[in-house]
Amino acid sequence: MSTSAQIPMSWYDAIEPQLPGISREYLDVVLLDVIRTFCMLTDVWTQWLTPVDIVNGTDTYAVTVPTDTTLVRPLLVKIDGSITAPRTRDQINHKWPGYNYDPEIGFTIRPKPNRDINGGLVVFASLMPTKLSAVPSVLATYWQNAIVEGVLAKCRLDTKKPFANPQLAVINRGNFNRGMAEARLQSERSYFPMPTIAIAKPEYL
Repeated sequence: MSTSAQIPMSWYDAIEPQLPGISREYLDVVLLDVIRTFCMLTDVWTQWLTPVDIVNGTDTYAVTVPTDTTLVRPLLVKIDGSITAPRTRDQINHKWPGYNYDPEIGFTIRPKPNRDINGGLVVFASLMPTKLSAVPSVLATYWQNAIVEGVLAKCRLDTKKPFANPQLAVINRGNFNRGMAEARLQSERSYFPMPTIAIAKPEYL
């Protein structure tokens, strides 16, 4: 069964005529992969997460993200109402004040809390969906054209399919990368810039 209940039909209408013979099941897999890449490399989907209570003597915390989503990276973290700086794991181990986020561990904060603080850990995060049913409306509203180009690029690079076309894929890939660059710029302007640990953002495909 297709999981694309939340995806506008206009997306399929823009893609399927250009890829004769493509199945909806195959397209949904590619579509989700491209959307996740777009979100991961642009931080276009952001949200304040539910505050977490800080407990005396506990320095590692998990946060709750919306259903069928995953956290790409924290963009801003507040501890007891104050913005705190990101740190590497080595810096945290050497007790530098701030936080470190590890997908496997969660948020580790320094200094170690010496009192309980209700809602003391607040995170503004970049998210991406794990299912098409969780795709945010911001993508359909503003970034449909870029995502369509990414899907066309990925599909046309699949040499096992009858619609493969590496030459057109190059054009589609360029359009997708330009769309991501524009989305990334808009995202950076939309939230308070904080110092972050450098993360390489290579071009897609």
